[in-house]
Amino acid sequence: MLMIHDQLEDPGSQQTTSTPSVFYAKLWQSNIPSKVKVTLWRFARNYLPTRSNLYTRHLLINSLCPLCQQHPETVVHLCLQCNVTTQIMFALHITIPAWFPNMDWLTWLGSCVSSLPNTDCVLFFITMWAVWGVRNKLIHESISPDIVVVVSFIKNYVAEFEASQAASYKPSPSSSSRWLPPSGNLIKVNFDVAFDSHMLSSSSGIVFRNHEGLLLAVAVYPHSHIPNPCVAEAQACLDAISLAKDLFFRNIIIEGDSLTIINKLQSGSNDMSLIGMILSDVNSLSKFFGGVTFNFVTRDCNEVAHKTALLGRNSASFSVWVEEAPTVIDATAQKDRRWVDTPD
Repeated sequence: MLMIHDQLEDPGSQQTTSTPSVFYAKLWQSNIPSKVKVTLWRFARNYLPTRSNLYTRHLLINSLCPLCQQHPETVVHLCLQCNVTTQIMFALHITIPAWFPNMDWLTWLGSCVSSLPNTDCVLFFITMWAVWGVRNKLIHESISPDIVVVVSFIKNYVAEFEASQAASYKPSPSSSSRWLPPSGNLIKVNFDVAFDSHMLSSSSGIVFRNHEGLLLAVAVYPHSHIPNPCVAEAQACLDAISLAKDLFFRNIIIEGDSLTIINKLQSGSNDMSLIGMILSDVNSLSKFFGGVTFNFVTRDCNEVAHKTALLGRNSASFSVWVEEAPTVIDATAQKDRRWVDTPD
């Protein structure tokens, strides 16, 4: 086993090891896979078999970075200076503080993660993990990095991990397990998707109902070139608010069973991923309404939208029904109406 210690390569001046740094606190608290955390911890501690470290131990005669072949491969170089890394970060719109040769490495990492919003911090962590993976593929499999492919991989990895976290969400016992009508003049808009992983296509199901639980409109939107379920959910939310605007509804509640999408909308966080750009459009359209609320609900509360999305799998084009609905959708909506005006 190759053990590499801090002294082998000095990424700045003396590393601060006596107390946990801001970087470590942010790293361990982040909602990212353990393998990513371990790799970032090794980056911070310089426990990676970089070429510079191997050269110091006389295990290699060449310390040049395998990605750029321009400078010695140190952890600082891999994170901040390698042109492959900088191109990836530029494409992902990750902005990090400047690095100066006399800076303490852990101090810089702490200032970096402190300056980044949580979503960008997670993106930074996963990007560094991906860069190390790309570097290893080049060394061990002779696969040269394609910046476009790497950037796409990182975006999809983030989206798929967030989707898996949302799928594992377990609502508290107090959470409602049935659809609830909106109050007063509010309109409730439920959305869901049916995603085809083989065809990379999706169908958005959108349902509009009033305080009596009556169907005001039902719509399906087929989409192609959808990379993952989380993007499909974001697109369905955009479809929902776009149609609400076209139908001139003024005050709406938008409900979906994607915890990732609803959390992002409720927090107002922005990122430059595909999901982030779609949700930016959702937020822009929100300005056209008197009021918009985004709520997360369980699948049991979203059954009508779910069946509408499944119905859309057989549709080649956008379809909308106003004050009517296909039989299967109407029947499911009638079941929800049993709870209207019924005391708890």
